[in-house]
Amino acid sequence: MILSKIDLSNLRELQPLLSLSAGYQVSIEDELEYFDPEASKSWFLATGSNDEKIGFVRCFRQGSDWSLGELYVDEKCQNRRQIAMSLLNSFTSQIKFDSGHRLRFDIRIRDLELNDAIVACGFSQKQQTFIHFEINVTNAVTKPFHSKPLPSQASKIVETLRFLNHVTESDVLEWMKQDAIRIVSLHASVASAAHVSESEDAIEIVRIATHANFLRRGCASSLISEILQEAFEKKKLRVYLKVEDIRAPAISTYIKSGFKENDLKSQIWHSRWY
Repeated sequence: MILSKIDLSNLRELQPLLSLSAGYQVSIEDELEYFDPEASKSWFLATGSNDEKIGFVRCFRQGSDWSLGELYVDEKCQNRRQIAMSLLNSFTSQIKFDSGHRLRFDIRIRDLELNDAIVACGFSQKQQTFIHFEINVTNAVTKPFHSKPLPSQASKIVETLRFLNHVTESDVLEWMKQDAIRIVSLHASVASAAHVSESEDAIEIVRIATHANFLRRGCASSLISEILQEAFEKKKLRVYLKVEDIRAPAISTYIKSGFKENDLKSQIWHSRWY
């Protein structure tokens, strides 16, 4: 096995491997557009004895204080645990973060080899599991009600999303530039907000939250219906999200909205603080 840096010269060749990791067909044009040569200095690719690409590790900054890592090793490989550890050790020896920054990897529950590898490399395992829910989009859901926000609402969106995750106004403004924020407004307030991410055939609800002043009013359900309608109009095949297993009210909302658990994709968090 050989480890090499991921850069623009080999990124395009990684599309099949990136698609296997993501579980859907990855757009290489999006990969090239979002590629940051500075951030990618710590990204590594594993190549097998026959020059086949068998694994990779990389990360993306998600906010001011945390980044999400991606680790993948082909399931057909022998010694997957050792390959994963080599990737992680090379990666963590190169990556640089400010003090207090959190690096998180989400590993599928059933992938015992990668879970063992990441624990062996010093990451702490969060006890909650993260359930993967998805829904196939087959027909129209509801009449759209224009849930895309205005820049002037950024601070209110932050106030709502902070009930779930720490986000900053600069995070929200950047997501708005990417057309990745959806909201439901009530009484001039942002009652529910969602951050979404589109791929070629799906929409991921990256985060969704309801303000404490508007709980149990159906705001999140309305927002989900809007996103499902958008997916139908854009000819997306499915909408998916993940949620902590301890968040019973949210899970109930997703099930009532038609989402089904896919236990093959449910995950455990592993984190390291710098």
